[in-house]
Amino acid sequence: MYKSISITVLVGCMLLSLTSCVGDDLSNCPTVERLRIRFINGLSENANPIQHYDVSQLADVFIFDSQGMFYRRLSDINTVMTADYVMETTLPAGTYSFVSWLNLQSCYEIEPAEFQVNQTHINDALLHLSLDASNMVNTAPHLLFHGIQKEIEITGDYQDIEIPVVPDNYQVNFKVTGPLWVGINYQFNVQASNGIYKFDNSFAPCQEFDYRYTVSPDENNVLYASLRFMRLFRDRNPMLTITNRYTGDCIYKHNLVDLILLLEKKLGVKIDFSRDYVFDIELDLRGDEETADMEAFITINGWRVWDEENV
Repeated sequence: MYKSISITVLVGCMLLSLTSCVGDDLSNCPTVERLRIRFINGLSENANPIQHYDVSQLADVFIFDSQGMFYRRLSDINTVMTADYVMETTLPAGTYSFVSWLNLQSCYEIEPAEFQVNQTHINDALLHLSLDASNMVNTAPHLLFHGIQKEIEITGDYQDIEIPVVPDNYQVNFKVTGPLWVGINYQFNVQASNGIYKFDNSFAPCQEFDYRYTVSPDENNVLYASLRFMRLFRDRNPMLTITNRYTGDCIYKHNLVDLILLLEKKLGVKIDFSRDYVFDIELDLRGDEETADMEAFITINGWRVWDEENV
């Protein structure tokens, strides 16, 4: 008799649960057994990133419903990003979008600081560099990776989804030769409006961020500087300047994107900023002594280019 009563109660509870899962209210719906989220390389085979996403130590996934409203955040710290790594959760059947940020270290902030379920819309969510009011970047930002999968149908069964991820950081390695001052510090600056992003990884309006690196010539009177910053893209205007800290003279200045695109303009070497993330630029400053706004012979990724504006 007790077994019969227990079965009756169990069936009744199941029917009650099913009948309450109606309309757009998913709060009482049975959840799927297990949803497994994997991350995969979103780059082409010939891409040249600083590093691939497997260096990530943190994994965050933001889940939005079919209306773009925030539903859940998954976070994993001390991640070991191997090929077998998965994040697991449960979701009611429905349509969802998934946004991942990998390696979300302390130099980055998510806005708003606290996402509100059914209140925060994906179009209002932002990621930005976390800086003081001066917007100076004296320490290279940590490697950051972004991924998105839109309008994925969650069925209610065991399910795997893959999120392709791409890097959000670029690196430019400079080698500068010419009539430099021995023992004097030089400052490399890249000023760019590239520090805030929407959750689809598009640029959001922002003030210029000032990426800085200070170095003095080596024993051969050569300047080496390596700058890591956020995204480069066509039609953007990141301005590169190299300044003698003692005299205050800017010895070289150029739009960095236009400088890189000289490879296309002069030599027909195709530049794809979704494939090319590392650039080696050599500037051979011309003249018998250092002056402001010097001319330069330019080599980019091993190609010598002629810059009619500066040479």
